[in-house]
Amino acid sequence: MPSTTASLRFAVTPAVGTKAYTAVFDPNDPKWVRETNFGYETKEVIIENLRETKEPPAPLDSLGFQLVKSPTGFTAFSDDSQVEQKYYHEVVETLKQSTGASRVIVYNHGAITRLRKEVPPAELSRLLQCRFQIISFWRPVLHTAYDTPLAVGNYWSFDTKSDTFPITLKDPSVDAHLQSEMLGVTYSRKQKWGYYYGMTPDEALIVKLFDSVQDGSVATFTPHAAFDDPLTPKDAPPRESVDQAVAYQGVKL
Repeated sequence: MPSTTASLRFAVTPAVGTKAYTAVFDPNDPKWVRETNFGYETKEVIIENLRETKEPPAPLDSLGFQLVKSPTGFTAFSDDSQVEQKYYHEVVETLKQSTGASRVIVYNHGAITRLRKEVPPAELSRLLQCRFQIISFWRPVLHTAYDTPLAVGNYWSFDTKSDTFPITLKDPSVDAHLQSEMLGVTYSRKQKWGYYYGMTPDEALIVKLFDSVQDGSVATFTPHAAFDDPLTPKDAPPRESVDQAVAYQGVKL
């Protein structure tokens, strides 16, 4: 199974001169409806089964994502306190081994500026003098993820100026100066997509969301999205997965 063809949803840029935004889900508002000022379109794309490639696995900086072996005996993913006390430690150790990071911070929010809530001021100052990255650490849990697997884009096939645009995440629980941003990804025929068919709970996918190195020498982010795979076995159970947003520090710039 070298590849599959499936539908992915792409963002459509708002009117010229308009800053894109979308509202963050509010679990305390039973009448919550997502508010946004941009649209989406669906496109059929070829998604390569990266398990079939003959090239050796690429490191994170090369493509913006990396599959790692990460066996875990942890199963209490529905218990937030247990996840923080036990599973986070596994994530930290796996990332240190995989990336050589000297400092790893696991947190549940998306904005770089929100690191101010997680890191003491003195340490934050030192962190910002070094190369740092924000990634998503994603893995299936309980069983193999045949259903709605995760597609990842090859960074070098995307035009960062014409294929993306910033989107403000409006979150009423966060101060205005700490609002997050994410990148909206628009469609282009030049884009290349891939996935790892049948990821198991002993595997994890490291997906880069941000890199402070912006000189063109490394992949700085990875577009990614779940999709309905036509190759999914009919008896496959619904996918169950977990992901953490992680910031880590490398060498001093």
